[in-house]
Amino acid sequence: MHPRVTCRPSAEGVLVHNGGVHSGHYYAFIRSTLSEQWYKFDDERVTKENYCTNAADWKKNSKYDRNQQV
Repeated sequence: MHPRVTCRPSAEGVLVHNGGVHSGHYYAFIRSTLSEQWYKFDDERVTKENYCTNAADWKKNSKYDRNQQV
């Protein structure tokens, strides 16, 4: 079960880094201002995404302030 997350996205994009200080992988989530749909850009692959589901995962996996609103 995902931690409780307020799902009111005000951001237009989120940059995510998986990995350590010296290596890792970046990908981005970007919201269309026309349709409000979120997309994940991961190298050459672009997929439609659900903001609320991903926000819960970001909050759960965060090593930082777990009380910060996503």
